[in-house]
Amino acid sequence: MPGNNKKAGSVEALETKLAALRDKLLNTQEQQLKKAKDSAEKATTDAKKCKDALKTANQKLRAAKTPAQEKSAAAAVSKAEKALANAETTLESAKAAIEQVKADIAVSYTHLTLPTNREV
Repeated sequence: MPGNNKKAGSVEALETKLAALRDKLLNTQEQQLKKAKDSAEKATTDAKKCKDALKTANQKLRAAKTPAQEKSAAAAVSKAEKALANAETTLESAKAAIEQVKADIAVSYTHLTLPTNREV
């Protein structure tokens, strides 16, 4: 019988450690998810600003009356297109990071379980 008490105490200690690890992992993953969501939100805002800048640059290009104005507006359009492409790439990366963190959270709980009595 003393062996059973020792085994029960050992299992309780393991369960306590496991619960602490699970909590720590969850907190870390929640922080990662928040960071990824914040990144996606910023990228969305940046992409919107770039779209607005591109629209404005295109309007200036259409309104250009001189070759110098056309050249300046065309350069602004090109710059805005590059900025928009970069912002969209950043947004896609942020969305992928969110999905990866969500997938990691789901997998973590599967791996952080104690064996059942029949497995011991």
